[in-house]
Amino acid sequence: MENFIETRFGHVLDRIEQLEHRLSDAVIGASNRWVAHPLYSHLLARGMRPATTTRLFENLSEKGFHADTDENQLRWALAQELRRLLETTAPKRTIGTQLFIGPSGAGKTSLLLKLAKSPDFYGLRRPTVITIQPEDISSVPYQDPTALFRRFDLSVQNVKTPEEMYHALSRARRFDHILIDTPSLPLEEAAARKMLLRIKKMVDAIMPLQVQFVLNATRILEPYTHDYLQKLPLHPNAVAFTHLDETEGWGRVVEWMLALRMPVQFVSVGTGIDDGPHAYSPSWFAEEMMDL
Repeated sequence: MENFIETRFGHVLDRIEQLEHRLSDAVIGASNRWVAHPLYSHLLARGMRPATTTRLFENLSEKGFHADTDENQLRWALAQELRRLLETTAPKRTIGTQLFIGPSGAGKTSLLLKLAKSPDFYGLRRPTVITIQPEDISSVPYQDPTALFRRFDLSVQNVKTPEEMYHALSRARRFDHILIDTPSLPLEEAAARKMLLRIKKMVDAIMPLQVQFVLNATRILEPYTHDYLQKLPLHPNAVAFTHLDETEGWGRVVEWMLALRMPVQFVSVGTGIDDGPHAYSPSWFAEEMMDL
């Protein structure tokens, strides 16, 4: 009797093991079917990581889609899944003073200028610009943007100290919006913290204040992570991407959006002032990503 039970129990274990292998093979097989799909390759070619791409296609599988589904139908379904994935990047309403920070080459000044001159953002309301200059201009690479702003008939003031900022804000009260430009954020953390501490002392009294972190989509830099940015003395609460038209790697931008875990307020294309910024939305971005 004991041998009979052991034999039967052994058969059950064998069958369970075989079933596990079959299920594993089925999952791998399903994954492999998507890997061979042109749309899977499309997302990889645009810079999206395999793990993120597989996640999108697995969501489709759970909803009954398969590799033989009409490709156009799959494009729209993928766009919807991507939009859901990017839900946390949905922008919030811009209120109060806008402060722009970011590394060298991010395009802060150009974005600020485009926003100030765009009727889609400020219409007939009057914006003014305050530029925070480096503490010691001779010690760091710095190109004063004052002449550029004035060339486009924008009111602009330069400040270096909290006292100068106080007076500049007093003079700016007659304008509807205040946009603050800053020097390039150093890549080295200690230098970045020092610079932001100085800026924080100058803007602490401004309420409400929205801090925009600007990134060049063609130069996305690894040092900037959600945790890194949140630990800075003046941490951003929104992000903007510039030069989006100059890269095919929109998938890399998706990965960066997911890593930063912040609302995306603006995206900018083109170098001319007439190439205005766009208000970002997950739906718009997902459809552009899928060529819809």
